Amino acid sequence: FNMEAINRTQKIILFESEKSVMKLDSYMPDMSIGVCLSGSSLTNKQIEIIKDLNVDEVIVAIDKEFKQLGDEEEKYYAKKIEETILKKLNNMFHVSVIWDLENDLEAKMAPTDKGKETFMKLLNNRIILN
Repeated sequence: FNMEAINRTQKIILFESEKSVMKLDSYMPDMSIGVCLSGSSLTNKQIEIIKDLNVDEVIVAIDKEFKQLGDEEEKYYAKKIEETILKKLNNMFHVSVIWDLENDLEAKMAPTDKGKETFMKLLNNRIILN
């Protein structure tokens, strides 16, 4: 469904759930570049699918699984995302991560859960890895 927009923009946003993809589609129908991982890790099959698209940048937008920046929970979660997603993508694509640097979200919330304005703020402030 979102392949045309992904190929046009050369960007893809990886969300954990279908709900986030549908919310993004409703916020920005002309920028329907979200896809669902169905979890918080990336499989080899999913990587192959992304490689088959015209993608330059992969934006990782996983649910927030910590309460406070700098706490042990955040450090653990950052390491988990690095190991299960980021390392698999770094040598193939430009990679960025939506990370809640200003506590706009509560724990367990997806980047799309607080509306378009908050999502756009998170997207514009994403961390560029390469």
